[in-house]
Amino acid sequence: MSDLTVKQISFCKNYILTRDIKQSSLSAGYSQSYSKSKAYELLQDEKIQNKIKELEKEHNQEHFKRLSTIANKELETILLSSDNDNTRLRAIELIYKLSGIIQDDKISLNVNNASINQNVKSLDDFYDKELTEDEAKRKALDLGVPLSVLI
Repeated sequence: MSDLTVKQISFCKNYILTRDIKQSSLSAGYSQSYSKSKAYELLQDEKIQNKIKELEKEHNQEHFKRLSTIANKELETILLSSDNDNTRLRAIELIYKLSGIIQDDKISLNVNNASINQNVKSLDDFYDKELTEDEAKRKALDLGVPLSVLI
């Protein structure tokens, strides 16, 4: 159980959302004069710092879960509605990467055919043309892509 007061916990919750010390202290119920002159002292308290870190971690985890859910739904829509085999394969690859089935250090993103990071190795080359199984394995080895991704 926390040794913090209700006001202090409220301050922490408001602070992670606004990053405004004065507004967070006012929203937590501190007086106008306290908020102007001493609210910064709240951030010096180690217990409050720890509570803010804990709340930020929880907030970020929940935010990431929401974004992952949205991304998966969008990828599923692309997968089900696209007539392009390359697009469907890319959607499957990204779904597997987001779910952790495929482990990859980086995901190369292309927006309007412009690569965001030129140095990132990508599986896009596999989608350019039909490759024989041997050509695909050779290309994977050249790019440093694990062969398990192709299976």
